[in-house]
Amino acid sequence: MTIVCGRTVVTVDPERRVIDDGAVALEGDRIVAVGPRAQIEAAYPEVTERIGGTDFAVLPGLINAHGHAGHSMTKTLGADRPDVWMDVVTPYYFTRTTEEFWYVDGLVAALGRLGCGVTTSMSVLGSRPRADVADWALAHARGYAEVGVADVVGLGPSGRPLPHPSARLVDGEWRESASSLRDMIDVTEQVVQTLDGTRDGLTRVFVTPFTIVPSLYPSGPSTPHQAVRLTEEDRTHGAAVLDLARRTGTRIHSDCFAGHVRLAMQDPDTAILGPDVHLQHGVGLDAAEIRQLAETGTFFSHAPGGLVDVPLMLSLGMVVAATTDGCAPQRPYDLLLAARGVRDAHVTRNRDPYPLPPGKLLEMVTINAARAMGMADEIGSLEAGKRADLVLLDLRAPHLTPWWTPVHRLMQQASGRDVHTVLVAGEVVLADRQPTRLDPGPVLDAAQRIAVEHVTRAGLLDHLGDPGWGQARRVFA
Repeated sequence: MTIVCGRTVVTVDPERRVIDDGAVALEGDRIVAVGPRAQIEAAYPEVTERIGGTDFAVLPGLINAHGHAGHSMTKTLGADRPDVWMDVVTPYYFTRTTEEFWYVDGLVAALGRLGCGVTTSMSVLGSRPRADVADWALAHARGYAEVGVADVVGLGPSGRPLPHPSARLVDGEWRESASSLRDMIDVTEQVVQTLDGTRDGLTRVFVTPFTIVPSLYPSGPSTPHQAVRLTEEDRTHGAAVLDLARRTGTRIHSDCFAGHVRLAMQDPDTAILGPDVHLQHGVGLDAAEIRQLAETGTFFSHAPGGLVDVPLMLSLGMVVAATTDGCAPQRPYDLLLAARGVRDAHVTRNRDPYPLPPGKLLEMVTINAARAMGMADEIGSLEAGKRADLVLLDLRAPHLTPWWTPVHRLMQQASGRDVHTVLVAGEVVLADRQPTRLDPGPVLDAAQRIAVEHVTRAGLLDHLGDPGWGQARRVFA
């Protein structure tokens, strides 16, 4: 029996209890009780381990419902050219990376997320999913497993062009190939069968097509005159994704932007929407498309700066998670900062200081993120019977003193740097800000070497640019 105690325990349970001098009792990988410390101590005297104390706040493990594998090895690569960033990193991921790259990226990403209190995370394999072979997904998941973070691997059809080009390094030479829609469906199914539910459920796989309507521009909004007619290719793509998810019993995750929802609903039978789906981004979605999302029961996740009306979604009863959208080219894996960024963007854009109060923001990175991912029965709150995923924040810091209105302080001043201890399935995987399963030093040394080797070999050193000294606005002349 382990008891985790804190000056404050924020449960995010159905009653949204915030317990002063609280405690959580754990047995194996499960929570068995949550309540006042004196009550828990009296009910469970056979304690073998005590964690925490009056210097800590205890909250559910944070859940990042959308991010990208590969980002940890490409931070700031091409950051000065957002107009071409996707055109740089996508072929890089597909044609100039190795199994070693994806494995080490998994290690570094898991360490980064763990250090920010994330216990469960979504990892889309690349900017668009690389589903030409299963090896990359297996290697990346292995990295997460070694660190101890729960991982959802996102894999599925990569969208246009079809067949989709890729390359592997074999005996020192890059061997090119191309994958059809059926090829990528088959590889995704292989990964689902190999990985999904392993590590006692800590590794999952979601079917993750790059976008829900491949005929439209996949990385931004389409204007009304572009989003006119669903194609046969779109229908075939949607039907294949839905069929795979049904056959394998998995959920679906994908990107969508303005025009995608309206177009997909031209054929509801092949639309990648519904209660087994959570979508990311939504830039440019208008009120009509948001209502279609709400009517179909589709879940949603959102990163800072995305131009979509989250308050409208919430008013229509949609479940929305806040995410970091990976960590490249220029954002951290700090989910507390990301949630704050979601609110700040709406406040600034609408000149309205009242949307998304602290309680809603915390829900968006805990229980609502769990609901979006179909995992609310397992994670997202501190309740008896749920998996023992917990985060302890160190309150002995100037920016968290005085300590009062705990949820306000967590969502308005705290950040990933305050994370002290993390438990995943009852195991302490971060203690006093240090990973417990491995020494991060050799991992970071290997990541530095491998990242430089890969970028150099790919001829992308020019995309590691100067900082623009003296410029009020970035220019390249």
